Amino acid sequence: MERKLLFALLAAEAVFCLLFSFLQARFSGWFSTLVAFPFEQIGAGLRVLSLSGGIGNGIAVVLYIVLSLIPAVLFLRLRQREETCKADFLLPVLSVLLFAVLYFMVNPGLFSTPRPGDLLGGTFYSVLCGYLVLRVLSRWRNADTEQLYHGLCVLLYLLIVFFVFVIFSGCFGSLPGAIRSVQESNQADLIYDMEPELTMTYVFLVLKSVVDALPYGLDILVTFAAVRLLDALKADRYSEAAVAASEHLSKLCARVLTISVLADIGYHLLQLIASGELLSTAVDISFPLFSVAFVLTALLLARYVRENQQLKRDNDLFI
Repeated sequence: MERKLLFALLAAEAVFCLLFSFLQARFSGWFSTLVAFPFEQIGAGLRVLSLSGGIGNGIAVVLYIVLSLIPAVLFLRLRQREETCKADFLLPVLSVLLFAVLYFMVNPGLFSTPRPGDLLGGTFYSVLCGYLVLRVLSRWRNADTEQLYHGLCVLLYLLIVFFVFVIFSGCFGSLPGAIRSVQESNQADLIYDMEPELTMTYVFLVLKSVVDALPYGLDILVTFAAVRLLDALKADRYSEAAVAASEHLSKLCARVLTISVLADIGYHLLQLIASGELLSTAVDISFPLFSVAFVLTALLLARYVRENQQLKRDNDLFI
């Protein structure tokens, strides 16, 4: 994938996440949670069409059926091409699930829980993700080396997409809700003509979002370095470029972990110093086991690539 196209997609994703957070704050009835998107909006649109009259109701029914049958139609297309695998039998299940999800999104009052979007959308995405994982495993089980390189590269790009989602939906997307929560919890002081000083609290809420987002932003750099290493290994795993890329990845992993840990330490120390002026504090005790394991893996990989190159040179000299 070209870098310009990738960056454009990542920018569009970031804008979407921030826009959804804004719409969620302003129109909670239409935008409750991301996991309910786009079923909640489709259900609301079909409900409006259905209530508009006979023609609108007919259009709504047709759209409902067409949307629900998309996975089943995809399954039939794969069957015609003889490209199905065992995982593809989940596609008809997804169609049945879509019939139920969209029906209850159109008629949320018929569902037993007060927020049906979370459960219904979460169930659909759970089955969809399970299908995609099984489909990928089935496709790559007997793949050659070049296909595995390509598949791993695609997964790394998807990992970057996930990191951007976490940054702008989880870290910064939750910031307006945190600010609103602080304002609501201090409404009592306003009743008694007391204006609590919230500026410092707001500053630390923003700072907390930055500290939370920092590891994911740095992980994007690590993932790009991993993609460059894959490209070098694919071209020539014994080349100096592959060795340099692996050593760069290992050093970058160590730096990223160091920066993330120091940022977390600095935030908690600053929060302790300013605690007297804060109306809301957050303490997260974390030990980055996964990050430490990833750093050790990268260091081991760099050592392995270097020793492989040296062994290849020794063999060439012997021959």
